[in-house]
Amino acid sequence: MLTLNAVKRELTESIDDLRRSGWLPAVIYGFEVDNSPLKIEVKEFEKVYREAGESTLVSVVIKGGEKEQSYLSLIQDIQRHPVSDRIIHVDFYHPSEKKKIEASIPLVFEGESPAVSNFGGTVVKEMQEVEVKGLAAHLPHEIVVDLGALKKPHDRILVKDLSISSEVELLSNPESIVATALPAEDIEEELEKSVEDMVTPIQEEKGEEQTEEEEKEEAKN
Repeated sequence: MLTLNAVKRELTESIDDLRRSGWLPAVIYGFEVDNSPLKIEVKEFEKVYREAGESTLVSVVIKGGEKEQSYLSLIQDIQRHPVSDRIIHVDFYHPSEKKKIEASIPLVFEGESPAVSNFGGTVVKEMQEVEVKGLAAHLPHEIVVDLGALKKPHDRILVKDLSISSEVELLSNPESIVATALPAEDIEEELEKSVEDMVTPIQEEKGEEQTEEEEKEEAKN
């Protein structure tokens, strides 16, 4: 179990001063937990976040007040700076141990597709995450997708083909395509189509400009 140390934050504390000092403002809420403002060290949080993601429980140990408290929590929401993309605020959610919750689980693609190595095809990844439901303690950190299942061109991996614990329910459409192997000729057609789609609007725009010029000439005459 990953542990993250936090300190109770006074609302009178300057957010800008906290961030300049290497602290990250946060809040914790959830089952039988009052909304409480916190602050955590940026470097410590980033390390835990890389390992836990947003679907693995972490132990948030809160210091300050009469006694130290610990809550098993999910990293519920990350706010980032619109320019620098650095993390500027975090929400922690303490779920009930008996109530199922919904979560997005990232997909991790592993292995080599025979459709690529033997037939020169290309793997197209249609999904990057799936929606699931289950007790927080049962939520997987990630779901591995074995690309070795794509044996030949046009083979597909669907949501229903994913390997997942019986304790977790898949909410995403079971018939949705996770990944597919396209033959080389299909890729070439897609590229040609993309180029055509880009060129057409440009040609139309030029045509409109020419029409406007013609209208100006007519007005002069």
